[in-house]
Amino acid sequence: MGDFSIQDASLDNMAVSFHETDSVDLDLMEMVQKQPGVNETGNIYVSTFWQEFSDESWKILEDNFFKEEAIKDCINSCYTSGSYDYEACMNDYRKSKTLAGNTYGMGKFATGKLSVVETIDGSDKIDWEKFNSGNYVLATRWTMDGQFYINIVEPGDKVQIRSHNPKYAEITDEPVKTGSRTSYTSYENAPVKNGPQSRGQWSIFMLTTTFY
Repeated sequence: MGDFSIQDASLDNMAVSFHETDSVDLDLMEMVQKQPGVNETGNIYVSTFWQEFSDESWKILEDNFFKEEAIKDCINSCYTSGSYDYEACMNDYRKSKTLAGNTYGMGKFATGKLSVVETIDGSDKIDWEKFNSGNYVLATRWTMDGQFYINIVEPGDKVQIRSHNPKYAEITDEPVKTGSRTSYTSYENAPVKNGPQSRGQWSIFMLTTTFY
């Protein structure tokens, strides 16, 4: 994406339970920009949390994504053991209608480095002004070891994204199976993105390759 990438080391370690996404602050960015030879910089913001789906959206996801043989093989080989098979896993998914995932924010410099796969208008470039209007999103394709690429959404599909602005964060406390309690940050009461596309939904502008 560029000559150098600055981030916390935990983002490159999938084994850690917590990924630090706030390690690069504005002061550090200003120091980097002042270094000799630095011509241009750009930021990528990431929020890792559970993605929510409405009943309608979940049905589309299950009918068009989870029924792919590559997805079934992935679940059976990587995420299940013993009697916990694909159907048991799917039943748990159906109850919660949530999936773990990342939501990114990207500036013009980083966006211009993406490899475009599909767009609404069929072009091979990102229309920065249209994307920057705030009414469109970029989406990655699902991949397994670079062998399979499956679209989770298609260009022109509508999605809803709940705000994870820190001002909406609420600390939630609930019991766990061990008898103790656990606390986590909830955005359940945060607003869903409101835009002109269709009842507050964002339109998928294009699908891109995974981030590197």
